[in-house]
Amino acid sequence: MVTPNRFWTLYKGQTIGPWTVTQNNIDLIGRGFWQAADGVQSVDLSGSSSSGPALEGGVARVVDTDTLPLPLFTYVGTFCLAGNPQGGPSVKTGQVLVNGSLVHDFSFDTTGKSTTSMGYRPETFSFTASGPHALVEFRSTTPTAYGPVIDKVSFKKCLLGLFCS
Repeated sequence: MVTPNRFWTLYKGQTIGPWTVTQNNIDLIGRGFWQAADGVQSVDLSGSSSSGPALEGGVARVVDTDTLPLPLFTYVGTFCLAGNPQGGPSVKTGQVLVNGSLVHDFSFDTTGKSTTSMGYRPETFSFTASGPHALVEFRSTTPTAYGPVIDKVSFKKCLLGLFCS
């Protein structure tokens, strides 16, 4: 866990629990640095860079799915989305990929937002499993150190896209 009122920059290959940084770097934001959706910590997908221009970062994790995937089952991912309000551009953009394929584009306008009122909103995406595991990746497409912010990521298995567990 990050020290309160601080952030850690993590680089490609480093981990945060089940998550691995997949490209460039990200910032893991501690409690009190800015508002988190769950009150603990969040991730700015465009990390800081003291050695040059900031680049789009990404994080991924493996989600366990069915051993024998059936077309009746889908998986629904949810997360809280905001944007780093401390610098431009005002609209932060990113993507969700599953096993390398794009399943969801997202954007967030930080106009009128602040570190104490981030304006988190829920986002949802779904995918069908093609094997016992799925690699779910969140990527920034904002080429600055002030990117999209994600928090409270969760996954549910759904029958026919209706009944989730």
